[in-house]
Amino acid sequence: MRPPRSGLVIAMPSEGSVPPANGPTPRQALGARIRAERAARGWTTTEFVTLLNSAANGTVPGTVDRSALYRWETGRVRPTRWLPSIAKVLGISVEELLGAGELLANSPRPGTVSAPAFATAGIGRMMGVPPFGSELPVDRRTFIGAGGVAALTPGTMLALVESLGRSPLPEEVRSEDVDHVHAAAAALKGLDGRYGGGGIVRDAAIAQLGWAVRLLDRRCTSSLRPQLLTAVGLLAVVIGAAAFDSYAHDDARKVLSLATTCAEEAGNWGLRAHALSWRSRQETWCGNLQLGLTYAELGLARADRLLPVERAWLYNACARGLAKMGRLQDTLAAVGASDDAWAHHDPGREPIPVWMNFYDHAQHHGDTGHALCDIALYGGPAKEAVTRLQTAVDGHTSNVVRSRALSRGRIATVLMATGDPEEASVVGTTALAEIGRLRSRRAADDMRVLHQLADPHQGNAAVDHLRERIVVAVTQA
Repeated sequence: MRPPRSGLVIAMPSEGSVPPANGPTPRQALGARIRAERAARGWTTTEFVTLLNSAANGTVPGTVDRSALYRWETGRVRPTRWLPSIAKVLGISVEELLGAGELLANSPRPGTVSAPAFATAGIGRMMGVPPFGSELPVDRRTFIGAGGVAALTPGTMLALVESLGRSPLPEEVRSEDVDHVHAAAAALKGLDGRYGGGGIVRDAAIAQLGWAVRLLDRRCTSSLRPQLLTAVGLLAVVIGAAAFDSYAHDDARKVLSLATTCAEEAGNWGLRAHALSWRSRQETWCGNLQLGLTYAELGLARADRLLPVERAWLYNACARGLAKMGRLQDTLAAVGASDDAWAHHDPGREPIPVWMNFYDHAQHHGDTGHALCDIALYGGPAKEAVTRLQTAVDGHTSNVVRSRALSRGRIATVLMATGDPEEASVVGTTALAEIGRLRSRRAADDMRVLHQLADPHQGNAAVDHLRERIVVAVTQA
């Protein structure tokens, strides 16, 4: 069963149904509303009556069957005693359910058009309608003041938005639907890279994922289903990574688990590895180092089925976890394995798959540079860490502002920790200018680490200025 949703859907009568001359009766309008709400959720009549009987749970005498539902939806019978159960299943109030019926009952019949629609220069004159802009028998100022713009407070605007309906799902998944899911993943990934994973990006992502997951319950040919699973899995990875960035960690774990399941059911080893790499990175960031390392190793369990670029991405996840553990030599070995895999990448012979199209020369150096940055704090090669991170900064475009800002912030961290506070302050100030425009909790936390490392250098004017700016930036994050 699919979860109910709230929303206002006013359905016009279907072809072949002829309303009375003065429009549908309230009973017919109510039936049309019930039918439209059921269809919008993709429920069959059998599913809907099952939900209604479960919701009633004996509070209404008897049970509903499909024939009774048919009589309700066609307006032959008014389901008076069942209205609370219908509203409960649909996730709306009884008032909303009845209000829509009254609104439809008082609306013009299909095929009729109100006079202002004809108010063009020629047709309007023929029909006696005043030209556009002339005085009409309505005081516009009174109308606006009483119920127009002045009435749209934030609360009423939110209620208006929440009442909007959603498009019904297709009965059978087509290749175009799969393309739409891929397009949603690409769009959200772009927004996440430029602005971070919080705010409007997060809310938009949740709506997109809800649509995509519901597609999995629709009819789909055996040849198209792996493509659908791959598309939904890719979208879930994008959304899970964005949730991780905004510290919605429970949501990220659920969505990335969904991505892994979709990839496994589709038989897509590359996408499975990609999802496990993100799960590894999240757990490492959260301090669950052994679990993070386990996820990365699970991704590498069938390394023979992965492209070099996918192996490089997973080796980096291993390196990040090992670095957080302070295992210097193991970290260097994992970075070396990543470099070796990347060196074997031949885009002409093995094009990068869509879920790895972000992984280029700059991303590889930035990802390995982050791991080296962590071990630089334990006496590792600080110069190599800075060199790689700077390569990433130079190569990242404006489409990946967060990655560029994170790399700059880590350069400042290494420089501050290894005794170059002046240069660290310059780089850190530049990083803050970009981080201040992001909704990224990870970037804000990196700045907190930089602030702590700057403590021993208090009294240096550049450092003090940086510290003050960090306090302002992380407070607003």
